[in-house]
Amino acid sequence: MNKNLSDIEYVKVLYRLFLGREAEEDGLNYWVNELKTRSRNDIIGGFSGSTEFGGIMDTFGI
Repeated sequence: MNKNLSDIEYVKVLYRLFLGREAEEDGLNYWVNELKTRSRNDIIGGFSGSTEFGGIMDTFGI
């Protein structure tokens, strides 16, 4: 489903989805800037491969 989210809103959704929290200003700015040269799918990969998400997965034994 395409909700036509702005880049800022898209990154905020990824923070909530992958990390279970709101984005901090530096992180939000980093990922929004990355979207200038990378696709949204690339950004999903960045979140799913992050150390923070890996730690969350570990807490679930995955």
